[in-house]
Amino acid sequence: MGIGPANILSICSIPSPSAGNCFFSSIYCRTISKTLSWWRLATPRVSGDIEERFGGIYDDHLTSLGQEQSREVARALQLIGAESLYASSLMRAQETAAIISEATGLVCRTLPEFQERNRYGVLSGIVKSEAARTFPDEIQKNQDEKSSIEGSETYAAFKQRVLSALDKLKHELTKTPSILVAHGDVIRLFLK
Repeated sequence: MGIGPANILSICSIPSPSAGNCFFSSIYCRTISKTLSWWRLATPRVSGDIEERFGGIYDDHLTSLGQEQSREVARALQLIGAESLYASSLMRAQETAAIISEATGLVCRTLPEFQERNRYGVLSGIVKSEAARTFPDEIQKNQDEKSSIEGSETYAAFKQRVLSALDKLKHELTKTPSILVAHGDVIRLFLK
């Protein structure tokens, strides 16, 4: 099954009163088949955002704002009647999923295959100004989404990992919605 705009049921922004313009961005829903819905959310504000670090697989915590954003989204997700909750193995996704689990009563299943793409390789977790001095060639490669920085995961490998996991998982899902707490590159892949 292809992934593309025709599969998206809706894209609904969740405004954050505490953040004005919400960094948490959006919740996305797409159909997996004629009867299945899948809700995916990107993780909210994390410490690396404030510290201006390269993210990717850098494993950081939600900030207090990120925790509040997660609570707001969790309240909204109580209304969809989801049957299952899944999350990437990265800490920020686990913390977001724990907040959603508390609000919805759903038990979270960790799926490492949906962790963020290791797009930044040797740059992951490094403050961006330091990385510009230490790894100028790698910074240049970062301009192309599909390029491979030293130690990074290729776009093709990332795509294969995520789509294979989705293909395996869709056989477990029922007719009620499911929630996946994942990351920006995972969601962008689903939307292509």
